[in-house]
Amino acid sequence: MKDRSFIRLLLFPILLTFASIFCKGAFPSEPLADLTIGEVRFSPPRGRPGGEVKVSVEVINLGKEPIKGIEVRGATKETGWREKEELKKLGGREKRTVIFRYTVPQGARGTITFQFSVWGEGESRKRRNNNFRTAYLTIIPPSSPVGRPPVEKKLLRKEEGREWRLEGVRPAYGSTSPGDPFRFELSLIPPRTSSVSGCTVTLLPSTASCKGLFKTTVRRSQLVGGKWIIGMEVTPTYRVRLGTYDFQVAIVKGRRVLWRSAGGPKLCVHGPPFARVHGPAVPGELVVTLRAKGVKLRGTLRRWEKEYGVRALEVVELKTIGLSMVRLALPEGVRREEIIRALSRDPSRPLPQPNYTYRSCSSGADPLLPLQYGLKMIGTTSRRGARGRGIKVAVVDTGIDSLHEDLKGGISGEEDLLKRGDFHKEIHGTALAGIIAARCHNGVGICGVAPEAEVLAIRVCRPISAGRLTATTTTFLLAQGIDRAVLLGARVVNLSLGGPHDPLIGRLIKVASSQGVVFVAAAGDRGLRVYPPYPAALPEVIAVGAVDKEGRPYSEGLEGRFIDLCAPGVDIISTAPGNRYNFFNGTSMASAFVSGVVALVLQENPNLTPEGIGQLLRETAHDLGPHGKDEQFGWGLLQVKEALDFCLELPRK
Repeated sequence: MKDRSFIRLLLFPILLTFASIFCKGAFPSEPLADLTIGEVRFSPPRGRPGGEVKVSVEVINLGKEPIKGIEVRGATKETGWREKEELKKLGGREKRTVIFRYTVPQGARGTITFQFSVWGEGESRKRRNNNFRTAYLTIIPPSSPVGRPPVEKKLLRKEEGREWRLEGVRPAYGSTSPGDPFRFELSLIPPRTSSVSGCTVTLLPSTASCKGLFKTTVRRSQLVGGKWIIGMEVTPTYRVRLGTYDFQVAIVKGRRVLWRSAGGPKLCVHGPPFARVHGPAVPGELVVTLRAKGVKLRGTLRRWEKEYGVRALEVVELKTIGLSMVRLALPEGVRREEIIRALSRDPSRPLPQPNYTYRSCSSGADPLLPLQYGLKMIGTTSRRGARGRGIKVAVVDTGIDSLHEDLKGGISGEEDLLKRGDFHKEIHGTALAGIIAARCHNGVGICGVAPEAEVLAIRVCRPISAGRLTATTTTFLLAQGIDRAVLLGARVVNLSLGGPHDPLIGRLIKVASSQGVVFVAAAGDRGLRVYPPYPAALPEVIAVGAVDKEGRPYSEGLEGRFIDLCAPGVDIISTAPGNRYNFFNGTSMASAFVSGVVALVLQENPNLTPEGIGQLLRETAHDLGPHGKDEQFGWGLLQVKEALDFCLELPRK
């Protein structure tokens, strides 16, 4: 027995060494180096035959480990151009811009497709699924302006002697696709001898043949210091040909044109962005939106099945944007990009795109800790009066346990777009609802940021397995969820998820935001595998990063210029299904804190616009890190008391 004990004593250190080596290889303590391609910019933004274009490709290392021997390659489908550049080293969480020079061939027309890839010696093959990026360069005729043209302020001959004056157009140049509005602002100086009463402002295309091809809308109009400031938007119809258009600004009274100026905006109408295929998506499926209903839509779908081989799986009406959305199954053996390009040229003018996948932005749950530092950290405990009363906050996520003791009476509506029976058993949405609107002073559990807000539980995400916090969804489901939230009267929509750039989701959010709906999204965690994450990177969305109780950035959170502010997102106690509580991490939780604060602000001043609320939260945030905005904290830590005090100082109308 003594000999055996002695042998065991000798073998133990050897076995321990082998175990440590194996564990170190199987479970690395730090994230591996992870390369991706960020933004791709063209200078000038459009090319002309024979001209040179500078292509700037942003290379990012998302991991903490440096990478050596990086090779960036670029190629075009249409012209056969191929180039490569090398970077000797890229540090952890570092980004660098690589420049390519491209000469547009003389016979080039339409759009040129660029494909970029990046490879490094120290990057694992498992992390190479986000190493590609596709970009598009629009080619214009030699006579069209390429860059940003100067504002033309001279008046036409008929206008000489008039006292109206166009002071400026902001922006003077823009680009959009058919069906998408382009917004700008005019500054006019009216004549001193007459009033602007009864006068309206409109845009007239410089070419007579373009009449009726653009829809012009005046969004706002006000006199400021003797100047007439008009916010307008112009929307190209689906009959517009791609190209650049000049507009005249006209003052109309009744049917009479009082004055015209040739210094209006210049608008480039380019191909729709739906043809860009990048990011994870449901294999064998497409999502298509089009302006057709009833018999006309059914006839179109039958024709598509004969001509393209696609089969309609599901049809939904998106009332927010007035389009029908169709989920299509692709024929076997046909590439998705080929069907997208074919449908893009169809006479019914559809908007096809991949059925992208999204992932919730959270990292897991731990045993409950009796600590709720988040409310104190953002100053919620010192708020006065505001509790979110009457404000609807839509949680577009997994299901929510509306029977939870801390959520009873706070869930004003449920929409199950998955049509499954386990709505009240799901974790992620229940945790978000608790942070936003858990009941206060009820003798149990926790207190939410806006305890009297009305939560709309809209389920579009399904957990990757039963009892798991991580959940996924698709473009088809998420679009329906956002549409339902707007139709049910939500003033705030919480999107604690992330995915690739999605034209359909971007369009829905843009339209809903113009109707007064505030969108708050998680800035994303490293499990997303896309950069930058959407919808957080959209300009209409408040993007939220996460910090711990010491104000340090969340170790698994993404960084970037798109982040607006940060909120508590580490060790956050919240509700869990079955009258339980748990401990959560992730930018999902930080997003819920901001959604609750937006509800408080809207209770105090319901007339604030989404842009105004975003600006208010940014200006009242407590600066963290380097002075001003930075890529880790945005403008700083969310502050409730300062935001509400600032809100009370603003006019109610």
